[in-house]
Amino acid sequence: MAGCARCTSSPRRSERLCGMPVALPEGQDRLDPADTAPLRWSVRYDAGTESGFVFLDAFQDHADLTPRHDERIELTLGGGRRVTFDRIDLAAGENCVLPFGLDLDGVRIEAATVQPVTLVGDRNDPEGRTAVLMVPDGMTRPWVRFAPDTACALPREEDGRVPLAAAVDGEPVAVRCGGARIRLLTVSRARAGRMLVTQGRRRLVVVGEGDMAWERDGVLIVRTTDPDPLPECLSAGRCCPQARDGARSVPAVVGAPLVRRTGAARWTVALPGEAAAGYLPEGADDLLLRIRYRGDVGRLWAGGTLIGDNYANGAPWEVGLKEHGDLLRACDGVLTLAVAPLTPGSPVVMEEPFDADGTVADLVDVALVPVMVRTFDLTGKDGE
Repeated sequence: MAGCARCTSSPRRSERLCGMPVALPEGQDRLDPADTAPLRWSVRYDAGTESGFVFLDAFQDHADLTPRHDERIELTLGGGRRVTFDRIDLAAGENCVLPFGLDLDGVRIEAATVQPVTLVGDRNDPEGRTAVLMVPDGMTRPWVRFAPDTACALPREEDGRVPLAAAVDGEPVAVRCGGARIRLLTVSRARAGRMLVTQGRRRLVVVGEGDMAWERDGVLIVRTTDPDPLPECLSAGRCCPQARDGARSVPAVVGAPLVRRTGAARWTVALPGEAAAGYLPEGADDLLLRIRYRGDVGRLWAGGTLIGDNYANGAPWEVGLKEHGDLLRACDGVLTLAVAPLTPGSPVVMEEPFDADGTVADLVDVALVPVMVRTFDLTGKDGE
């Protein structure tokens, strides 16, 4: 349902944090947690620059907030200037920080329904640095409004706003205001969650879903289950990092474990080959036992030693075996897996079909997944 909320520069409640007063719109401090209808939001504002941020939240503990559609927020700043945010859509469980009066190397964003992430690149680049803006989940009509004398490569609507939906996860867009220039890179939340800003050249590296990545002395290190990761590097131009250990490495090979049910909610998991002796396959840095089950709590033993437990949350449960080599050799690579049942009265909320006896305790599948560490050279010039 569409809504309109207002906040003035004389808020009901304000305190100073990090140099900006925090303002709650009238009535926000009296919201009943059980009342999920009102929009949850607040403002941080610098009166000197007439800039700040609007904080939006569609998440609350112990309550399911609904998605927001076509919301509108109006701010009246200290000097009397008004800032309007409209076309606000937000997915349930999402939150975001929207800027107003934001200066990006001389290019001023008056307002936007995208969240600032970072600035990358070289200040001396004649095309300017790259400003990264994230589209929150559910924001189907993202836009940015620049100062009136700003030129942007994207088309502008009659009211001055620049729609960004067509630019999400695309190429950077040139923006200039007088002698100031930036490139605007608009990304989805999913893509933003896979980004790493390098320290040496201030570039932006995008890695695969679930990968861990860090930089050391101009080298990008990626810990991944993908035998052939292909990180993408964004900066003034495109730069594909050069693999130091071979861009197309031979994947680690491992067989499948043998699983047998030994009780109502109990199984043995026999590891294959050298994995049973606690050894890693060639080229692997670790070996994950990936378990998918239905129930409340999973527990895994090597002999009489508990080596892992897990509270079910819908995601696969992964246990690293590298550190348990001695235990695996002692039990000949035969592990014991037990699942505590989920019952209708459990405080855990999961969309599970309960069995005829009113419980859920079952094993979906078990797999062995090698983990590789790949290194990439980031010291080359852009475009090489």
